[in-house]
Amino acid sequence: MIDFSDYDPLVTPDDLPDGLTVEDSDLESACDDVRGACGWHIAPRKSETLVVDSDGGALLTLPSLLISEPTLITDKNDVPITDWTWSEVGQLYRACNWPSGFRAVKVTLAHGLQATPPSIIAVVADILRDRARASSGVSSIKSASLDGAAITYGDSDSAGIRRGLMGAYGHVLRRYSL
Repeated sequence: MIDFSDYDPLVTPDDLPDGLTVEDSDLESACDDVRGACGWHIAPRKSETLVVDSDGGALLTLPSLLISEPTLITDKNDVPITDWTWSEVGQLYRACNWPSGFRAVKVTLAHGLQATPPSIIAVVADILRDRARASSGVSSIKSASLDGAAITYGDSDSAGIRRGLMGAYGHVLRRYSL
């Protein structure tokens, strides 16, 4: 489980469409679900030290899709590591390999998008609307049959609370997923 409690909100109440009002806890929950599905905090940009596991190879992948140049990299004993190169997409390369082990490397950097993309805000808003409908107690009958006659209502494949997050919104969230 990834804990996003130290990060600024992904979406604030002011970001939501007019007329959509929600409890702070519901908004936080929907944002945490999106971040969890994507595997990282996405936005806003944050300066921090990431502590990552390493298999001891030459390539170290950070839990971020957008990083700035790291300001400090150390091993787990805080000994500085030098002679590395980096990629903006969250990868670090070191020809003589990284230290191996759990929590073996500490990377101080800024990472994440400056602001939450409109497509992510739209997904969070849709999740909140869907959860509000589901908790309203209104039944959505999908089909009925009587004496050999049957009728089907609605779209049985619509996005919603009864489907997995990536199943419903994966077409958007995959762009921001690790």
